[in-house]
Amino acid sequence: MLKVNITKTLKHFQLNANFNAPKGITGIIGPSGSGKSVTLQCLAGLQTPRQW
Repeated sequence: MLKVNITKTLKHFQLNANFNAPKGITGIIGPSGSGKSVTLQCLAGLQTPRQW
């Protein structure tokens, strides 16, 4: 299981992603500008989410 709890603040955008994904293939869908790419970049380690 993948557990995700990310908060990332950019210039004009704040990403709050909190979800659990079961083992297997997981897709992230949403409209343009909803934070899909930033979420994946944080999971891949390309961006650093805010640490609380």
